[in-house]
Amino acid sequence: MKYLSINQQTAQWLLLNKSFLKQLCSDIKEISNDNNLSKGVLSIGPIRITSDGESIISIWNSDYLSETGYEDWALLLVNGQYGFNNSPSIMEEVFERMINIVNQRFQGLLLPHDLWIHRSIGNNIHTCLSGRGDLARKCSIGWYENNIMLKENKSKILACIGPIGDSAFETIVRDFFLNNLKLIFNIIEKANILLEESYKKPIVESKYFSSYFQKSEANHAIPFESLPELEQNEALSDLQYKTFDWDYSQWISEGSCLTKTQRLIIESNKLSKQPLRIMGAAGSGKSLLMQLLAMQRLVSSRERDEPVKILYIVHNKEMERSVEDRFVTLGAIDFMLDDLINQRLVITTLFEHCIKEIDLPMEMIIEKDASQTKKFQRQKVIESINNVIDCNPEKVKKSVLISKFTEGNNQDLLEIFADIVVSEIGITIKGRGNIDKKVYIESEKPFSRIHGQLSQIERELVFEIYNFYHEIIFEKGSYLDSDDIAITYLAHLKTPLWEMKRRKMGFDYVFVDETQLFNQNERQLFRLLTKGNTSYLPIAIALDDAQELRGMRSAGFGLLGFENLENEILKQVHRSTESILKLAFFVIQRTTDLFSSEFPDYTHETITLIENSHKLAKFPQIITRSESNRLYRPVEKEISRLRKENIRTIAVVVHAERYWSEIIENVKKQSQIPIRISERRGELIESTKPIVFITKPDYVGGQEFDAVISVGLEHGVTPPTVNHPGLAETLEQQMLREMYLVFTRARFQLIIVNSKNSMPNSILQSAIKENLIIEDNA
Repeated sequence: MKYLSINQQTAQWLLLNKSFLKQLCSDIKEISNDNNLSKGVLSIGPIRITSDGESIISIWNSDYLSETGYEDWALLLVNGQYGFNNSPSIMEEVFERMINIVNQRFQGLLLPHDLWIHRSIGNNIHTCLSGRGDLARKCSIGWYENNIMLKENKSKILACIGPIGDSAFETIVRDFFLNNLKLIFNIIEKANILLEESYKKPIVESKYFSSYFQKSEANHAIPFESLPELEQNEALSDLQYKTFDWDYSQWISEGSCLTKTQRLIIESNKLSKQPLRIMGAAGSGKSLLMQLLAMQRLVSSRERDEPVKILYIVHNKEMERSVEDRFVTLGAIDFMLDDLINQRLVITTLFEHCIKEIDLPMEMIIEKDASQTKKFQRQKVIESINNVIDCNPEKVKKSVLISKFTEGNNQDLLEIFADIVVSEIGITIKGRGNIDKKVYIESEKPFSRIHGQLSQIERELVFEIYNFYHEIIFEKGSYLDSDDIAITYLAHLKTPLWEMKRRKMGFDYVFVDETQLFNQNERQLFRLLTKGNTSYLPIAIALDDAQELRGMRSAGFGLLGFENLENEILKQVHRSTESILKLAFFVIQRTTDLFSSEFPDYTHETITLIENSHKLAKFPQIITRSESNRLYRPVEKEISRLRKENIRTIAVVVHAERYWSEIIENVKKQSQIPIRISERRGELIESTKPIVFITKPDYVGGQEFDAVISVGLEHGVTPPTVNHPGLAETLEQQMLREMYLVFTRARFQLIIVNSKNSMPNSILQSAIKENLIIEDNA
């Protein structure tokens, strides 16, 4: 026997997309026998399908997954004596009826008794007619539903069989479930294992749903005849300087530097039909495309003399200033200055918008900027962790995880754990209202991935950390942190008062740049900022999960209200040379927690538009010179060399905290050109003037430079060596994301500087063997 596992949200999506449901029913027999699905994941729009190759095929909508790592599943028997696949004449009706049962019962809704002839036959077993038609009404289907414990997690489960035409169908159904319940429980546990394993499986090529795709393409035909081929433009490597002062009309004119994909997205007017998720590698032009889409909405509304109000959301004040400057260059100044203008563009941080709308007094705010507020929160969480460890030595000894922080005062591990706890406090405890200690500690069902992995003692310690943190911030400081502010504003947006005001005060379009920087509490706000007067959600988000350094997962966008989100992937990179991009992709492909069916691996199809033959370009290199024990000296030497080669903008990114003070103190002292030291993300840099920019990986996102010098990517340093397998893997995964983010800031040259007698970390050693980077040990 083989079962199809499905969750309620996916069942509901299928019922709203009848053509897909019909095609799935048509292809299910072939899908159930496809051995390739045990090795990979079938991806069709938001739908994912995979298999264990034996007893289960699993289907889900990627936009409707929680971040807990544990879903409630229903099982539909596909084949075997009582599988729906064995009755081809009524199979479609039976399958739809089963999907309806899953959708209704998982929401606790009653079935239409008189139409379906629903009967409860005891032991949590039920039956009903198998469909609407004459043949289907002569058969019945049966199902078992219950709340049970699966691996210490309380789960709602449902298993469905049929159709059954025998007059003794009730006895058949009862006997089937009483004899197979243990197997059914095991298969439902497999469904969650399959879901977790899918994040590490590759996408398999689809040979199914062909008629669905043909119909879909016909329904979404592009409303214009042809597009110019624009990939091969001259002097592409100097685009940043060539296009520095381009306005909107220059960007959209025929023969401009837009790629075919970017132009297609703009001219097809997709944002007037459905929400967009713009994805792609670093440097692929996601933010530019977002800004051009916003301009297109504004300009076209002005031409038609129609009012439009657009909200463009960024993460912090530095990014806000940078985006404002870019919009001024594009020609948006008239849309930005006059509050009374019919076409209005509002550029703001989400943090600032929340504070303004809930009229929060400044004395209750930690910092005016979101990123600085979150930095302060993290510092106080670390302080709280240390206090709880000091006050609970016996409990700490019993924790396999937390006891590792006390071994040799391991600060690096503490920093990693702090990121996890920040998310747990903000999302799981405060965001979900789990402020009752007993509920958090003793819950049978996990509230998050980390919550499900913690022992009861570890949950107690985490909750004590929350209490200590709450005492510092809320009780003594009288501050609201960034999560408190987002949660407060969310409550406001869910009131009848806002629902009444929304049609006038909401926005016609919302754009969210660098969405990976916003957590789940913040992402819930976006859809409620629109006017809510359209059949679709008028939102565009730019997203690159590879640039989210902590690797924290959020609930699917569908669960957050983003229905029918359309993915648009940009596959051309404008920033880095081919050799730099190959090295960056080699690094990020080593992640085990990133590319999956939920976040497509763009690395195999992405190309760069800057050739290695550019006059300023050089092959990536590692420098480990033995002439000095001081690491700043080779850094100074490289800066001097780069300036002689007419490299204008140089970033020095320090990966290891132990080298930070040495670098900033000495490089600043010796350099003859302007030095900027930054611990803020998104600071505005004038790229046409020489500068040396010294920063850390956390703050280099959103920037680009002619050359990048990475400092401290040494074996045992980045990442640090630890004896805990789980923590070691977490550190390595974060390091991979960090290296990718930093490497992709470089346009022409990437230099890695390590200290005397050190070895490159394991990833760089592998890259050397693959001839993706060269060593200079002179």
